[in-house]
Amino acid sequence: MAIATALRQPPLGSGEPKPSQAREEASIRGFLSSFEVLELSAEIAQEAITIRQEWRLKIPDSIVYATARTQGCLLVSRNTGDLKSDRPDIRIPYHH
Repeated sequence: MAIATALRQPPLGSGEPKPSQAREEASIRGFLSSFEVLELSAEIAQEAITIRQEWRLKIPDSIVYATARTQGCLLVSRNTGDLKSDRPDIRIPYHH
C-alpha cells in the first residue's frame, strides 16, 4: 500500500495541539507510517495530465489516480462523485 506525499502533510493551524489532538495525531501518524510514500514523478505527472484531459477530473483526483495507475495499484476511494467504480482499477468500498 502507498500514500501520496501531499496527503501526509500536517494541517494548517495555530498554537500547540491539545493533549487529545496530540494523541490523535500520533495515532494517525503511526497508521500512515505503515504505507510506502510515493513522490510525484514526471511519469505520474504526465499520466495525471492525460487523465485530467480524458476524464475531466480535478487535479488532485487526477494525481491520485495517476499514481495508482503508474504503480499498478488498485485505487480504493469513497469519492463517488468523481471516480467511477466501473473502471477495473477503481473500487468504491461500500459498493457491492
